[in-house]
Amino acid sequence: MPVMRGSIAVLPFANRSADTADAYLAEELPEQISGRLSRIAQLHVTSATAVAAQWRRTPDALGAARALRVEWLVTGSLRRASQQVSANVELVRTATGEQGWSSLFRRSDGDIAAIETLVAESVAVAVGGRLAPTQAAALRHSTSRNPEAYRLYLYGRSLTARRTEADLDAASGALERAAQLDPGFASAWARFAIVRVLQTQYGTTQRIGRDSLMSLGRAAADRAIGLDSTDAEAWLALGLWNALWPNPGEAWRALAHAEQLDSLDGDTEHAIGYLYSNDILGLPDAGEPRFRRALALNPDLRNSWRQLGLSYWMSGRSAEALAAFDSALSHGAWLIGLSDRALVRYSRGDIAGALADQAAADSLGVRIGGVTIAAPFDTRRRLYALARGDSAPAREFLSAAATTADDLAERALLAAAIGRPEGALAALQQLRSMPDSAEPLCAQRTPCSTSLRTWRLLNVPLFGDLQKDPRFQQLRVETRPRVPWLSPP
Repeated sequence: MPVMRGSIAVLPFANRSADTADAYLAEELPEQISGRLSRIAQLHVTSATAVAAQWRRTPDALGAARALRVEWLVTGSLRRASQQVSANVELVRTATGEQGWSSLFRRSDGDIAAIETLVAESVAVAVGGRLAPTQAAALRHSTSRNPEAYRLYLYGRSLTARRTEADLDAASGALERAAQLDPGFASAWARFAIVRVLQTQYGTTQRIGRDSLMSLGRAAADRAIGLDSTDAEAWLALGLWNALWPNPGEAWRALAHAEQLDSLDGDTEHAIGYLYSNDILGLPDAGEPRFRRALALNPDLRNSWRQLGLSYWMSGRSAEALAAFDSALSHGAWLIGLSDRALVRYSRGDIAGALADQAAADSLGVRIGGVTIAAPFDTRRRLYALARGDSAPAREFLSAAATTADDLAERALLAAAIGRPEGALAALQQLRSMPDSAEPLCAQRTPCSTSLRTWRLLNVPLFGDLQKDPRFQQLRVETRPRVPWLSPP
């Protein structure tokens, strides 16, 4: 495949500051420069997250650029000292290693956006020639005129990417302060909204409940869109909010708009894929290409690897599923990733592997509101006990009355595993008929399914021969979600 003319990769900058806390500037500056360059139509800019991931695999500038198949690479270093920020930047032709130009850009440490603009203009002119006035204006457009607000925004973005409870807490503080300093800073409001929604999943020590976090996230997303309806992150925030509400129809509209505004954001692709995951719509065939694209843009999105693994598993490709989970877990121990891989191993008859993964998951625990609690995977533990020949936990559960939707779901799985197909079908049919006040909507006032939670359970490939039963197949027909924006199955 020939290298595309005008293609550029902005590699991560080295941090030359004495203070290692300035590393976030070196992380964020290349991404912001890439974002500015992508406003020029004739330039083809590689996603900053894909560049960063390649850089971690190939920490050699020319090697990374050649692997990314780009014509030009931008590399540099950053130093902050004596209230000044200096960026030493170089443009190199990938094929030959020939230097196009190099320059030192120096500004006060409160004017980072000016350095971004100067570098982007220099690269754009060197690669594409003279800029039209509208192109120059596009490169120079900044989201905030308050230098400290912009610095805090970059800091908050860097923290958000780490997805830990402590980092999200710090990010929310930095972004809230940025928005206070510049109330018209749409991107700060948008990123603050994303953080608040993420905190409903990753936890917070701020003593704020889920409903309050969702309320704060929605208000911030609406504020961002009101300030700048072209801010892709604002629409991503709104889409995430609706996905977790859950309101898949509104989530799809917001996320599709975010993708239209920024087609190089792996987080947006992941969020669209998540709509089709078994957490929401349960359409793995629709989610799989989205997770693949998310990973092409950012190979380090471990939750995309996990969701891709689940999509493979539900499509009958358990070996590929295990490989995807291995990729997810290569980024470090992860409770939900370990427990999901355990379930895939169990379905393949690898009981020892399943038990080892579940034990590792249990040892991690889960933090909610700063408190560590036991991992809530009792259904899986009962299934694994059955596989070891210990049916007592399953029989004890099945002898009790099922009073909730979760009870019925577990009853169906355990009854199928213990060889009671009629009991499994009865539980599935009872779940199908149980009203759900929170049934997700795929169109205005129109539920996605007659029972989306039943459909999602039917997707789990643990029902064995029961899946061939006409009554099981009829339940799949009755509960399959109706998704207006997808072609009919």
